[in-house]
Amino acid sequence: MTGSIQEIVNLHNLNFLNLKNNGLSGPIPSTIFNISKLEIIALDRNRLSGPIPSTIGLAVNLKKLYLWENELNGIIPDSISNASQLTTLELELNSFSGPIPTTIGNLRNLQDLTLFSNQLTVESSTQDLNFLSSLTNCKSLRRISLSNNPLSSTLPVSIGNLSTTLTEFWAHDCKIKGSIPQEVGNLRNLTTLSLEDNELTGSVPTAIGKMRMLQVLHLDGNKLQGSIPNEVCHLRNLGDLYLSGNNLSGPIPACLGDINSLRILYLNSNNFTSRIPASLWSLKDLLRLNLSTNSFSGHLPQDIGNLKVVSEIDLSGNELSGEIPSSIGGLQSLINFSIAQNQLQGPIPESFGNLVNLEILDLSSNNLSGSIPKSIEKLRYLKGMNVSFNRLKGEIPTGGSFANLSVGSFLGNSELCGAPQFQVPPCKASSLKGSKRRSVLKPIYILPAIASTILVLALIFLLFRCQKRKSKRSDKEDMPALSTWRRISYQELEHATNGFDESSLLGEEDSTTQTNTLATIGYMAPEYGSEGIVSTRGDMYSFGILMMETFTRKKPTDNMFDERLSLQYWIKDALPHSVTEIADTNLLGEENLSAKKECILSILQVAVDCTVEMPENRLDIANVLGALKNIKTKFEKSLART
Repeated sequence: MTGSIQEIVNLHNLNFLNLKNNGLSGPIPSTIFNISKLEIIALDRNRLSGPIPSTIGLAVNLKKLYLWENELNGIIPDSISNASQLTTLELELNSFSGPIPTTIGNLRNLQDLTLFSNQLTVESSTQDLNFLSSLTNCKSLRRISLSNNPLSSTLPVSIGNLSTTLTEFWAHDCKIKGSIPQEVGNLRNLTTLSLEDNELTGSVPTAIGKMRMLQVLHLDGNKLQGSIPNEVCHLRNLGDLYLSGNNLSGPIPACLGDINSLRILYLNSNNFTSRIPASLWSLKDLLRLNLSTNSFSGHLPQDIGNLKVVSEIDLSGNELSGEIPSSIGGLQSLINFSIAQNQLQGPIPESFGNLVNLEILDLSSNNLSGSIPKSIEKLRYLKGMNVSFNRLKGEIPTGGSFANLSVGSFLGNSELCGAPQFQVPPCKASSLKGSKRRSVLKPIYILPAIASTILVLALIFLLFRCQKRKSKRSDKEDMPALSTWRRISYQELEHATNGFDESSLLGEEDSTTQTNTLATIGYMAPEYGSEGIVSTRGDMYSFGILMMETFTRKKPTDNMFDERLSLQYWIKDALPHSVTEIADTNLLGEENLSAKKECILSILQVAVDCTVEMPENRLDIANVLGALKNIKTKFEKSLART
């Protein structure tokens, strides 16, 4: 039905008028309220305009008045207080203006007062919501909704005197100033407190802890300061906690992890510091978590995988470090995941391919390395992915959702290659082949053999030096060394050193202990570079550097190293807790990750012991060979157990 409301004053026995959602326009006829037996008037969701007739005070039996979502304007007439039987007054989503009349407090039976989304104010003579004081007369009040009105006032302490039956208080986006009174804690049966998007200052009142029935607490978008009081943890029925967009600081109380009812936790855009409490990862029923734009530090634990039903995790804009735990791959309800703008390192876990419901993935602006897992191609719902400004390398996958991604998803990764659509260089077949070969040929299986070869070559070089000196002079003191190795024929010596330019190590005026010729920069021992001292301990230093290069894929001459930071010091500082941050990502992957990390850690520790500054403190070749064999054996046993 459309058109205007016709005169119905002759319906004297009418007690329920329901014309909602009919496209009605024009004013509300004042004669409607002359029908003395009317108990319910429902004119909501129409296009009615004009004010509420002052004759509303004649409706002495009216209990429920629904005028919401129309185009009504003007003031709320004081005469409304004469409709003393009103229990429900819903005027929201109109254009009412002027102050909220304090006479509403005369409606002693009022249960539901809904005035949101109008242009209502408070009386100019007062600075607080004084009409709330009048509502203390309404002992059956259950719901107050004032949101989206320019009230521009403060909360009175009388808020604590409102009915004990009150369960919902909505006053967001009302330009409310000042602090939240401690008296709010008297509202013991309140389930919803919504004060977001105001201008509240001061701290979160500790008295909130008394509101044991509270399920929804919205204080976001204000200017609150201080820390989250531990009293919040007393709210064991709390499901939604929104404190984002304030100036809150300090650590998050670990006791928040004891509120098992929590479903939504928004603490973003504050000044929180310290680490994320480990207890938060025990909230197994948490649906949405946003801790972004704070100053949280520390690593993400494997326990993040406990959040089995979580659909949103945003940890962006913090100072998190370490690696992305592979356990995130178990969060199969996850839809949005962002850890952008942190200091995370290491590879992108292959387990991301298990996030079957993922739509948005943002890993940008970190220090992630390695390749982009092809397993992500399986994510059929993925709409947006950003891995820009990391240290990723290798081929950008093209299958699945990658076909719909833009150039911006991969910016700032100079070693990525792939399809022209991503505006990166094409991948070289040889580099891909070499990468695959490297991932198959695990250095752990060849290092003992290299060590054995180094042992033999070291002895051969010693024999070669002795042989060279004998050709120049016949000092008898050289003979013991020659007799030790007399079983090695000259032909064997030439075969072993074929292609080896011994002048790179030995000068023409060679002696047993010194030479004036420098070995390869970055691999030579300190005593050789400074004094020209040659020894088997120097050979061990070079072998240690070789092991470091093998397992980190970093050369001692890389641009990242200078006088202040060398390859060995970089590795030494990372051990033992950050081995995966320095290890070649091609040697890791998801399978047997723990065994691989332990193996690489052990090898790099041997390498560090080979490169200590004092020659006499370095491991000798026999000890290195034994250590590498033990590491290999332990690694093989670990693989056999999995």
